[in-house]
Amino acid sequence: ELEKQKAFENDLILCGLPKNENLDGDKVLSNLCKKLDIKPGEYEDCAKVQLKVMSIANKSVVEQNLFISSAPKLCEAIDTKYREARKNKIPLYASDVHEGSDQKPVYINCHLTGYFQYLAKKARDLKRGGLIKFVWTRGGRVFVRRETNEEIVVVKHPDDLEQFEQ
Repeated sequence: ELEKQKAFENDLILCGLPKNENLDGDKVLSNLCKKLDIKPGEYEDCAKVQLKVMSIANKSVVEQNLFISSAPKLCEAIDTKYREARKNKIPLYASDVHEGSDQKPVYINCHLTGYFQYLAKKARDLKRGGLIKFVWTRGGRVFVRRETNEEIVVVKHPDDLEQFEQ
């Protein structure tokens, strides 16, 4: 499972795009880079970028997501600039990346396999239960920390979370 996740290590997902609109992945990526003040031409892997628009529909969510892959340096720049914007309380809206969309927020997440999505959900459940304080994903890995000054635990297996369940 770790090998499968490594294939997605630097891939990103732009979540929350409008469901009823025909999206042009290249245009959305271009607008995203413009909003985050990134010049894609400065990244040699930009020409190799692969984009895939997928519709997501389940009980709670109906939206489109844009999968951005095969350009690790560009994806890293997008991830870094997005984190800076979030830290500075600068929101990213659907209207910023797609003309004619509403002011609904969109988010950038790491691409996780189903197994690592399960681990992230299990860790978030522990956080909601007050057993741990911090849960985050970065580069396709799931991290947890019980308190601010404690060591960071990389979660690779459900057993890694057992120490926090007590």
